[in-house]
Order: sequence, then structure tokens, then C-alpha cells
Amino acid sequence: MKKDNRANRYSLKIIDKNGLGRTVLIDYNGKIREKMPLSIIDMMTTKYEKEEFKKLLMSMGYDYDLIFIEYRSKGQRKFLDVAYNDKDIIAKESAFREEKALSKKEVKKSENVMLLFYQLIDIQRHNKKLWTYLQNKKYIWSDLTILIANYNYLVDKNNYSYDTLEYQNDIIKLLGNYLVFRKITLGIDEYFEKFHDILSEKVYKKLK
Repeated sequence: MKKDNRANRYSLKIIDKNGLGRTVLIDYNGKIREKMPLSIIDMMTTKYEKEEFKKLLMSMGYDYDLIFIEYRSKGQRKFLDVAYNDKDIIAKESAFREEKALSKKEVKKSENVMLLFYQLIDIQRHNKKLWTYLQNKKYIWSDLTILIANYNYLVDKNNYSYDTLEYQNDIIKLLGNYLVFRKITLGIDEYFEKFHDILSEKVYKKLK
């Protein structure tokens, strides 16, 4: 079994009821960690419902009002929401990454990554509202959007050439970054959850 050489830069953090921040210490493979790969945190939290995980942490002495994931990028502190067991794709992908991480070179191309590739190709073509939402929220960015637009343009022209394959490979390479995969996947979920809430509110008002 090879050593896990991935960067350890993500921490599970809480803000307690006194407004003080604490790092949740995680025992993983016999080591107590403050910082770790993101997929380790996701693999752990996606085994629980939100309230179930809160009760677990409280039993360990972490009584809190707020929980989040913190990391640094280009010298800036950044934050992510915690994923729970309702995020099935994140649960599967994080478990897959951890299964592979200690046995071989980190795997970034998976069935879930390929499915996200085809999903984004379809969204760019047929769901402009969702595409714009992902752009505005910065879940996708200019380099990725240009690659997908160019890929779809060539496919529309029935131009299945070396260039088409290159665009596909470049897109999959970007999506294979676990943080990118996670942000886009949860961003799509976020959009449909908001749409569902808005629709439910409209139906409620009509029935009231």
C-alpha cells in the first residue's frame, strides 16, 4: 500500500455557541488529523443525516451552531458547505477516491466524472437558466465554458475529429479535480432545490 501523497489542506470547522471557532479532529487510518483531503471529510460526513451527524459531534464534545469546511487557496481563506447522506453522488465519488488513493496513483477519472461531463454538455445545449446559474455562482468558469461550447459546436457540425477528442479530454481533466467535481455537482443540486422551493411556494399560494 503506497503512501497517500495528496495535499492535506481541508479542515472541518465549527463555531460554538460562544462564537468561538474550533477544528474537529478526525481519526483516519490511525492518525489524528486537523487537515486532510476533501474527499476524506466527505466520505465521513455523507454517512450521516445532518442532525445525526450533529448529535455524533456533540457526543464528542463539539457543541456548535455552525459547521463548515475551511481551506486556503492563493492565500485566501475559503469555505464549503458540509455534504450529508442526501448527496448520493458525493458519497459515491468520495468513497471511490479514498478506495483508490492508498492503493495507487490518485484516480481522477471515474464513472461519476464521465456522467458529469455528459450532464454539462446537455445543460449547455438545453438548459440555459441552469447554465447561467452555474456561471453566476462561479461553479463553472470561462475556461471550462469555452471548452464545452467548442466541443458542442464541433459535434453539431458532425466534426468528430482529433480536436473534438482533445476538447473532451481537457474537460474531463478539469472535472476530475475533486473540488471542481464537488462544486459543480452540488451547484446543480442547489439550483433544482431552489427551483423546487419556488415552485412549491407558488403552488401553496394558489391553493391557499
